[in-house]
Amino acid sequence: MIVAVTIGLTRLDPTEADRHIAETAQVSATASSIAPAIPSSNPDNHDETLSAAVEAACSVDDSLPTDADLENGWFKWLADASKPLSQSSTGEHLHLAALLSQDPDERIRLINRALASTPSDAFVAWSAVRLCTEHQATECPLDAWQRRLATLDGQNSLAWAQIAMNAYQFGRLAVAIDALRRGASSADASDRWVDTIQLSERGLAAATNLHFSQRANVAFSIASTQIPAYGHLVSMCRAAPTESLDLAYACLALGEQIEEHADTEIAIMIGLAVQLQVLEALGEQEQASKVEARRNARRKAMSEFGVLDNQLRVITASPTVFEAYLERIRASDEVAAAKGFAEDLRILLEQRPDLACQPEN
Repeated sequence: MIVAVTIGLTRLDPTEADRHIAETAQVSATASSIAPAIPSSNPDNHDETLSAAVEAACSVDDSLPTDADLENGWFKWLADASKPLSQSSTGEHLHLAALLSQDPDERIRLINRALASTPSDAFVAWSAVRLCTEHQATECPLDAWQRRLATLDGQNSLAWAQIAMNAYQFGRLAVAIDALRRGASSADASDRWVDTIQLSERGLAAATNLHFSQRANVAFSIASTQIPAYGHLVSMCRAAPTESLDLAYACLALGEQIEEHADTEIAIMIGLAVQLQVLEALGEQEQASKVEARRNARRKAMSEFGVLDNQLRVITASPTVFEAYLERIRASDEVAAAKGFAEDLRILLEQRPDLACQPEN
């Protein structure tokens, strides 16, 4: 994630993720055209919407989500927020309650209720497989949930990556290879980060008295804690050339697909890391150097276009700007979204130097 979240638990940035993979082999947390940052072709309406967000960012009361008390009591706060959601009959509320709970048994019970309430929701199936994988000591029907995920989210390579990692862990090499190949031929690569932000903001609106800016900021932090441990994918693919060339080349193809189709920087960096591990293990130094060059180029782009804290205040000050920014990530990727937002803000401040509060680029 390249947005600098200012509260709660933050997601690893891609450089830290690379280092974390190398040290522990565990990452934990992180369309053809770009949608306009503000959904309007009318320049006047564009100015009005964004300028209102800039002005609102100056007067937002951040006391609840940003003070030290909330940060120090983060897990208790999440547990308290999840209680009314867990008593709901709405699948979306149960889904978020499962993500917020810190009790493994309760998480599985809640996500099972969410699945029963919304059996055709691919996002719920994604979370069910992730939670079941994380809490293997807790009884849950992993195979059945993985079959549901494959049916509902079969064009998402990162869903297949979860299935492949689990199969490999249980010694099902042929199943892992098949899942990797299916992932490599998929049309999308979503780690559900944007979906989790939106789910969290809506759920917090129902369960808390936080105002919008607070909910949006907390939603970024919640999403940062809900990323699958893709370090296991890197570990599997690092070992692949010594186990099976079929596994190695399936990993390589999946890494290429993730790099091309993912919309978050952590996922793109995982795709690049997978490719590097396989190519280096195979002795393909020339190809590995090309991948390393692409990784360095992305790091440079991230350093240039990362969304600063003050820009995040503008993004989270307005529901319209917030949703448009997230849709831009979904349509392209985080770097493109950050670059586009910075440019929108620059143009606005050139046109409206009279604004009382002007975030610095």
